Amino acid sequence: GEEEAMAELEQVQPEMEIIEQLVMMVVQMIQQGASEEEVIGLLKEQGLDDEDIGTVLQLVAEMSETEEMVEDQIGSELAQLS
Repeated sequence: GEEEAMAELEQVQPEMEIIEQLVMMVVQMIQQGASEEEVIGLLKEQGLDDEDIGTVLQLVAEMSETEEMVEDQIGSELAQLS
């Protein structure tokens, strides 16, 4: 029932926070020039399985796409101003 669903959500919550922290860590590593192998190696050391690693890498990819889109948008707005 509802209580079970809430209990499951509470179990997932800390996991999502951990994944968010790992995503930030991976983004920093990539910005510092780490290879995908190094990133995956680190995530395995953190005890993640392939599925979790896939999730983290997916989130990182989505984040970097979003950042690029924002940068492109700012760039085109600046171009229109000049």
